[in-house]
Amino acid sequence: MADGGATLGERLAGRAGARGARVTARRTPAIPGAALAIAAFAGIALTLSGCAPAAPDPEPTASESAPAPDTTDGGATGEAETPSEAGESVVIPGCDEIIPLAQVQAKLGANFEPWEGPEDTGHLTASLGPSAVTAFEAATAVQPCYWGVPLSDHTTNLFVAKLPTASRVALVDDLRSSDYVETESQGITLFHHTVNDGVMEQTNWFGFEGDVWVASTHYGEQLPVELAFAGVRAANPDWRPGTV
Repeated sequence: MADGGATLGERLAGRAGARGARVTARRTPAIPGAALAIAAFAGIALTLSGCAPAAPDPEPTASESAPAPDTTDGGATGEAETPSEAGESVVIPGCDEIIPLAQVQAKLGANFEPWEGPEDTGHLTASLGPSAVTAFEAATAVQPCYWGVPLSDHTTNLFVAKLPTASRVALVDDLRSSDYVETESQGITLFHHTVNDGVMEQTNWFGFEGDVWVASTHYGEQLPVELAFAGVRAANPDWRPGTV
């Protein structure tokens, strides 16, 4: 009987060791939930090996090794489940908050007033260029703003957009390899380019902070892009934009 018991214990220990080896080989998946399930299965295998008569002490080893998968899994899960893009938490406010009328009038004239502008935003892309149009079409939110002198053709406009990070990176890369001139102001990465069509000069100003894009494309005097970013920041006091 003693020999038979020893043989059974050896069998259990041998099976548990083999299962533990298989578990170790399977602990490579990067999926946190799968890693946790496999770690729990490894704990069961170690406990079974501790039940063999010849090895009464493995239980403390199993309990000591158990927290490690939990700690690792918790860290991995925290990183995997909380990805965030720089502009994800930004809420684009209305035009009266983006640039208050008093600032518009101080810059352009006391007779400027806000107006609704056309519902179709296609005109905003007319002078952007292919890369900027692609980014505009990928935007997750766009707020166009218009101001002008009533009963005249004195108008100006800009828009504020939230871009997916990949779209913002692609646009900025293209701008840096183009004729646009890059500058920096108040933490904002700026690009500008002026074109003369033979009649008038048109200047495009693009500004980026995190994944927020402000664009002003106009003939004549324009509102500074920095004013729009100041309004976005004021409306989002907890916003911490990333580096462009």
